[in-house]
Amino acid sequence: LPRQVVRRAAKAHAARRHGAHVLPALLAFLSNHSELLTTLSWENEYFMFLSPTAPVKFKPVVAMLLPEPSSLTGSEAGADTIKANEVAMREAVRLLAPIERRLVTWLYADVDKYSTFLYGACEDSPWPCPPFVVVFRNVPESADASGGSYKQLLKTKDEIRAGEKRPLLKHPGEQPWTKDELSLELRGYLDMCKMKAGGEDAMALMADRADLLGSQLSQSGKDVDDEKEMEKELEEEQGTQMKYSQGDEVLDPDVMVARNLSSPTYGGQNGGSVIDDKSQFPGRMDALLTSCDNWASHVRYMRDYWNALDKTGKEDHAAIGEGLAAMETNIKACHGLTLVATAADIESYAQSGRWEAFKVKMEQFSARREVSLFNVGQLSETDMAAAERAHDAIFTIFQDTVTKASKQVIDRLAGGDTKKLKLQTIPVPVVHADSFSIERFITDYAIPGKPVVIRGLIVTPNGPWSLEHFAKVCGDVKVQLNTKSANTTNWGGLVVAGNMPLNQFAREYATNTTLRKWYLHDWSLNRFCPDVFGQPPYDEFHMPKYFAGDYFQRIPWVGYEQAWPSLFIGAANTSSALHIDSGATNFWMYLMTGRKKWRFWDREQVFNLYLKPFTSHFRFRAFDIDLERNPLLADAPMYEVLQEPGDLVFVPANSPHAVHNEEDITAISSNYVDASNLWLYLFDLTLDKDWTAIEMFNVTNEPFGLSRHQKDVTYGEWKSSRRRWEKLAENYRETEPFKTEPVPVWLD
Repeated sequence: LPRQVVRRAAKAHAARRHGAHVLPALLAFLSNHSELLTTLSWENEYFMFLSPTAPVKFKPVVAMLLPEPSSLTGSEAGADTIKANEVAMREAVRLLAPIERRLVTWLYADVDKYSTFLYGACEDSPWPCPPFVVVFRNVPESADASGGSYKQLLKTKDEIRAGEKRPLLKHPGEQPWTKDELSLELRGYLDMCKMKAGGEDAMALMADRADLLGSQLSQSGKDVDDEKEMEKELEEEQGTQMKYSQGDEVLDPDVMVARNLSSPTYGGQNGGSVIDDKSQFPGRMDALLTSCDNWASHVRYMRDYWNALDKTGKEDHAAIGEGLAAMETNIKACHGLTLVATAADIESYAQSGRWEAFKVKMEQFSARREVSLFNVGQLSETDMAAAERAHDAIFTIFQDTVTKASKQVIDRLAGGDTKKLKLQTIPVPVVHADSFSIERFITDYAIPGKPVVIRGLIVTPNGPWSLEHFAKVCGDVKVQLNTKSANTTNWGGLVVAGNMPLNQFAREYATNTTLRKWYLHDWSLNRFCPDVFGQPPYDEFHMPKYFAGDYFQRIPWVGYEQAWPSLFIGAANTSSALHIDSGATNFWMYLMTGRKKWRFWDREQVFNLYLKPFTSHFRFRAFDIDLERNPLLADAPMYEVLQEPGDLVFVPANSPHAVHNEEDITAISSNYVDASNLWLYLFDLTLDKDWTAIEMFNVTNEPFGLSRHQKDVTYGEWKSSRRRWEKLAENYRETEPFKTEPVPVWLD
């Protein structure tokens, strides 16, 4: 539960006992921006159905499919009928107790867009597709704890045979549902789900565990895509869960939560149940807090874009400013605790000599959250629900903002003709290494976050590394190969295709039709084929001067210092979808053979690119852009370049980019952190609550900074450069600039 709301609600309850009226404005605002049912759309379908912690994997789903009034289906059904069915569903859900409502995921969805996804039986209907459908979906792979007796609550032979409740349908001309009709259906479905799960306590326990696990996975960064792996995680958690005693009985704390919620005491104002047990709702609260944090992270992209606009730009994009303000207000009401809002906040702490204070503040921040999870105090279910509505309002406002901002783009066109929308294309600058200084690279490209192509570099002094060279040196070490899929939300749209020896893949993929669809992606040469760098002193690879200051090579240990350089091998017409590299790291790729087409956007433009909240994925295809469908792209200038053999492409931290292989390619690459993206990287670690990694990046002790006199270095020199950087840092700390910039960009 959002901490600020928890504290205010606890105070509110105490104040109510003395006759005070607390939080009227907040509660009034929440009631005007609340919804019992979530609208299913492109922004949240991944989280609802596909993500590792998707609610559909743990809770039953009830979805009402309705047409948009402006659609053909909607015009035939009638706006009044649409509204009547919608209101009936909302009121029917509202008749359920709050504890029962949270056991199910409730959705609205556009029948024209999601009938196949959620229903899929239109061809069996006398109408092409019923305009009104209520769909009931059970948790996938859920075990039947009732021994089949739950089927007694099903009504028809068809339902009993299938073991599930069939959809409810309304055809054109039929009277809308009433709230009582739907309430009876929902009550029967909920009773059936409880019986199948083994009782209400078991169903509540599953919901609590799912919320808690979802929060833990989000914070730890685990990627659990397999349903069975998720179930295993739940079983392991259950086996190691701390036990609390209640009289002579030992109870799991989540069971205690379920029992207490099932039998609350009603002493709160407005009929709300008073929650006296401080062990209640830890999973529910933590999940809400994590989601609010994710929204805060997502909204920063909108803030960056808004701040970059001039006065005229802000007038033309007023919808973004209004939506941003409303979302930030709700985020603040949602959790109330914000450590840092931007990367600049972290830089301010460090440059003012308050880095240690920053770390202490982080520890206190984390501790307050942990304490508040188990220190709810006197809190009513009414206030708990109000806090949840504050969170839910954020998504509604986000959707409205995207819609209104898109309309503003179209309204600026003569006659609102979307065919007049134009994509702004900017060629990526191409420079030659002989005349391109490291200072110019850092100042003009790396810090402001602009892509650039560098030509004339010699990274392999004994000649280009060919596929046959990798086959000979790396041998038969097995590699994992990927392929692109339109049906995944994985990073870059890639999924695992198979495993095989590197030398076999390198020698066969050019002529094997199956292998030509496969892609060797970001394979660590350091870890799996270190011989490619030669024997001591490891001089068969040279690190370009622009990237020789990698901080991963200076800090004690974070696990990334041996990850790069890495190898890419791909056939013509393989590609990666538009994405943002994780961790706010800079990235470069040196092309040895073939040609690659790159498309980039500035990191401040993320809002205009239809980023799916909480992911690194986008709504449109970077190489098949439809401005009429995605008009905001007209406000987002696109960089484009065709990379040739011997070219090095620099991708700035947090820059959205996509790649298409025009020819068979072989390339090496690296992600890194240096002075140009240090604060972005630390901000990302803060959002992830990765305190251990932040401790490794101790800016007051580590020799951070770059050298204007940096030269290209051999791989051996690059891997053993810490002492040199320490010496430069010691000298810098004796100079006057150190007093005002203790964490410099330049050490000389």
